[in-house]
Amino acid sequence: MATMFSTQTKTKVFRFGYTIDNSGRPAWKSDGIKKDFDFKRIISESIFDEDRNKFKNIVVLMEISTNGGIAQLLGNKGTTFFELNLMAQPDNGSMSSPPTAKFSKVTLTDASITFLPGDTTPCQQLYFSFEKGSASWDGE
Repeated sequence: MATMFSTQTKTKVFRFGYTIDNSGRPAWKSDGIKKDFDFKRIISESIFDEDRNKFKNIVVLMEISTNGGIAQLLGNKGTTFFELNLMAQPDNGSMSSPPTAKFSKVTLTDASITFLPGDTTPCQQLYFSFEKGSASWDGE
């Protein structure tokens, strides 16, 4: 799940990763997440690791919310937002304090509309650069 500020309705995230070069092709890192531990490890070992994520960017494939979550952002390229929060939230479930990765001063560098394989529901693929990343889990 994702939000752009802490009180916003959560938006479903299908995948996240980062780009490793200027091709714009994402290196998806979220595909192996099955448990909270996997989320924490992937965030720490790849997204926040500046040796691996040299460009300090994150790519998020998510739904386009129509109920107060993250709406379609295609027209906001170049805009810097205060934050982007990714949460380890199970599908069709909720947690009061899910493990969360917080990205500060995120700039939308690119965006596109895409579809999940075998689905006709439009999604948005958002490319952000970020100034700082931090995590909170297990009440930390």
